[in-house]
Amino acid sequence: MSKNIENQNIQKQDDWFRRFAERVKKEPRLSPEELAAIKAERDKIEPAKIETALMSEDGTITVRTNQHGLGIACAIGGYTIKPGEEGYEENLKKYSRLKPGRGQTIVRKLVDGKWIEQESNYPDFEVS
Repeated sequence: MSKNIENQNIQKQDDWFRRFAERVKKEPRLSPEELAAIKAERDKIEPAKIETALMSEDGTITVRTNQHGLGIACAIGGYTIKPGEEGYEENLKKYSRLKPGRGQTIVRKLVDGKWIEQESNYPDFEVS
């Protein structure tokens, strides 16, 4: 990439960020009561981990994890494990409703240092 094009791209990013910052400044601020209500709702679920597992037709399990810590901390990760690999049977037990072509989501909450599975409104789903 030429230096001129690189500088243009940087300028576009700077312009976008400047416009975004100006727009945010104009938005109304939340009252202390509104902020307290949001914090109380967030504290109910944090820290939390949402695990979504998919099983492909050949039995391979792919897991994506979205973990929220206190405040705004967030971590995203995942792994894939194939039939016969170490830990595969453990994953089948953990994601007990998985079937080829299907997926499931588990929500866990950190309670006294242990991840505890929570009731979830996430339905199992078909993998397309």
